[in-house]
Amino acid sequence: MEARTKNLVKKLERSVFAGNRAAAAEELGKIGDPGAVPALINALGHSNPKVREAAVEALGKIGSPGAVPWMIKLLNDPEKSVKKAVLSTLGKIGTPEAVSGLVNALNYPDKFTQKEAVKALIKIGSSEAVSGLTKALDNPENFVRRASVIALGKIGTEDAVRGLIKALEDSDDQVRQKSVEALGKIGSYEAVPKLMETLKDSKLSVQEAAAKALCMIIGPDMPVPLLIKVFEAPNRDVRKASIEALRSIETTEAVSGLVRALDDPDWYLRNRAVEHLGDIASPEAVLGLVKALDLHENAVRKAIAGVLGRIGTPASVSGLIKCLEDSDSSVREVAVVGLGRIGTQEAVSGLLKALKDSKSSVREASIYALGTLGTNEAVPDLIAALEDPEPSVRKTAVGALEKIGTPDAISGLHDALDNPDGSVRKAAAKTLEKIDKSNTVEELGKILEDTGSSEREAAAESLGKIRTPSAVSALIQALEDSDSSMRDAARAALLETMGTSNSVPILIMGLDAPDKDVRSASVEGLERVGTADTLPGLIKALDDPDWYVGSTAVKALEKIGTADVVPVLRNCLRDDDSNIRIEAARALGNINNTSSLEEFEFVMELEEGGAGDEAGVKAGILAEEAGVKAGILAEEAKVEAGIRAEEGVGVKEEEEEEEKRVEEGAGVETIGGYPECKPCTESIGPVSSINPDSDNPEDWIEIGGELDYPEAMDYSDSSVEAEVASITGETVKSEAFGMPHKRGFEEEEKDIPSCPACSATLELPFEPNFCPFCGVRLKK
Repeated sequence: MEARTKNLVKKLERSVFAGNRAAAAEELGKIGDPGAVPALINALGHSNPKVREAAVEALGKIGSPGAVPWMIKLLNDPEKSVKKAVLSTLGKIGTPEAVSGLVNALNYPDKFTQKEAVKALIKIGSSEAVSGLTKALDNPENFVRRASVIALGKIGTEDAVRGLIKALEDSDDQVRQKSVEALGKIGSYEAVPKLMETLKDSKLSVQEAAAKALCMIIGPDMPVPLLIKVFEAPNRDVRKASIEALRSIETTEAVSGLVRALDDPDWYLRNRAVEHLGDIASPEAVLGLVKALDLHENAVRKAIAGVLGRIGTPASVSGLIKCLEDSDSSVREVAVVGLGRIGTQEAVSGLLKALKDSKSSVREASIYALGTLGTNEAVPDLIAALEDPEPSVRKTAVGALEKIGTPDAISGLHDALDNPDGSVRKAAAKTLEKIDKSNTVEELGKILEDTGSSEREAAAESLGKIRTPSAVSALIQALEDSDSSMRDAARAALLETMGTSNSVPILIMGLDAPDKDVRSASVEGLERVGTADTLPGLIKALDDPDWYVGSTAVKALEKIGTADVVPVLRNCLRDDDSNIRIEAARALGNINNTSSLEEFEFVMELEEGGAGDEAGVKAGILAEEAGVKAGILAEEAKVEAGIRAEEGVGVKEEEEEEEKRVEEGAGVETIGGYPECKPCTESIGPVSSINPDSDNPEDWIEIGGELDYPEAMDYSDSSVEAEVASITGETVKSEAFGMPHKRGFEEEEKDIPSCPACSATLELPFEPNFCPFCGVRLKK
């Protein structure tokens, strides 16, 4: 023994102060000299708990097995700190005697001792510890057995698993549940059979724990026979885990297990087994699926048919053809879809067989599959299917013939145009429109004569999309149909087909039709084409008796806008119809980038005797401009009247006040020699003399001329002239119109006509059928 150790032992044994003894024990533990063990054992009986605790910890650091019996006695120590130190030290020493002491500690009534004993035994983890814990499972106290199960689960050795399996038969449900949970975490396959029995435990919580434990244990590494045995488990989740595990294995043995899973009582698990067999797609899997067709209910057979169609091997084709004899039509339909996906010659034979199925959905699926495959040998059967009693089957047959597209198929579609079913005729017409336009127009023309309005309109739409001269001709003839809806459909179809120059000759022919709707549609078509070859037809349309046809022709000429068009439009300025003249002047202005009036004056300068026409066209152009300005003034007047109304000024008071001002001579004041309008304070031009009864034009007020008037008071507007005259009581002359306009306070002459719309005097030399100021049409 070293001198330092001797001094510490002396201090441990003789010191008056307990603190010094505890410090000495702690130092001896750090030194680890075995010679100090007897003195430390003696210190275990000291009256001070700190000395006892320090001595126990020192013995644990030295690791002396001889001190175990003395420490076990301290398990009855009243101080928790001492007991905790003893249990921890026994766990560090770990001898059989220490393990025995720890197992005995599980019998202590206080939970603290039990908990610390379990920790110590887990730390030891030896076979002796497991053996001791397993023996403790026979303890009559439930809490001892529970603690033992927890310790065995933490140790997790094979011996511990056996002890846990033994605990599955314990009378206490908490012991069983904790044992199940421990086995699930360990993941031992050895426990699977016993856990499956536990699925039938009387306690629901134990059953659920067993199912969860089995799902944790089951996996691809688990032996296949054991996975198959799991199919016997009453729990659905456990069986599902086994089926999913077998999917990952993909061996022959696993395929056999999945085929067996097709008998599972749960429909979802049966379908999962079918899907997994399809994923494996081995010859054994296909053979198992085909055999299962004779053993299982409709839902499984339907799932098998879908999987066989996805696999696509010759063996699966054989199974699908077998499915065509199934009593369930949904199984047969799925089989047809699968055969269509495979597309081999054997599969096509099965599809042709399915065309005679008693169920329309099966026949329809077969027709669609044959069309997708483009099987020419199926054309006769598909043509025969056009007579099927089901409309959907007939329509699908039309689509299949379109996809095949051979001469025989097209011939069958032409025959379908005479089918008694209108929907078949309509579908065939649309299909032929895509395949063979030249041979379709005649057939569509026949449909136009059918009594069914919707079919005729569909035929017109198809003709519009074909866009050949013969199609356009048929549509123009349809414009004379007695049915208004048919005429509308033909007109819409014509507008659809008028994008190419191929239709120009037919459209020009349409201009000779007696019906104005036909001529209107034709000229609209020429306008839409807008090419140079439409010029002869448009010139012809200018002579049409209907004003709309002529005006549309002028617009079309404007759209063309070439040099050849200008002389034609200038010639239109001499047309008898004012609408044509005005449209022509506007068109020329847009083409030459000039005003409409300049274009007209240019033409009049080239020819003599055009004064009357000049006045008429000028009047038409200016009347339209005046109408726009009058509308603006009227709107402004409404706004001003609204403002005055808000300010509390009545219209009647205003009129009385205005008359009073006029009587007092306040209507016009002169500024700089020029009269000023009282209501608007604007200068209205030089005044020579005010004599409303004079026949001398020199005595009239000149409005316009040299002054620069504001834009808000445009004196070329007849409404402005009327307004000025009403204020001044004078006759005014508008230089924009180049003619006098009499109006004063005196009553107008009764024999002078006026416009009912704008009240303008109409003694001017204008066309009698419209007002030159507002453009409204008049009766003679």
